[in-house]
Amino acid sequence: MRGAKDERGLSLSDLAALTHYSRASWQRWLSGSRLVTPFALDAFAVAAELDPVPLRALLEMAKAESTEGSGTTGASVVEGMPEHPSERPDLRKERRRVHPGLVGAGAASALFTLVALLLAALGVLRFGH
Repeated sequence: MRGAKDERGLSLSDLAALTHYSRASWQRWLSGSRLVTPFALDAFAVAAELDPVPLRALLEMAKAESTEGSGTTGASVVEGMPEHPSERPDLRKERRRVHPGLVGAGAASALFTLVALLLAALGVLRFGH
């Protein structure tokens, strides 16, 4: 794939624009640090004006080679990160919590503003007089 990209004068930015996959993804795929996804491979074939069938056959061979005896799914794993999704930490649970005092202060401020506006609308409070 890298040779076809170079022969056609395509940059990583060109591939990103033509395929809607990021520059970083193309860099990982073309460097061999990760296996390209089948959908990205098809998008590459269109962008590079290539027949996707031989590319898919090469991808299947690469998948088979990378999974032989290693128990991986064909894509390299980020170092230290478990491969199976169920073993990975759920980063959504790592959200920052807002201090309860700030929530209370914000709610009190909003309530005060609402009461002041209602009283002003009813003519009880007079601002600037």
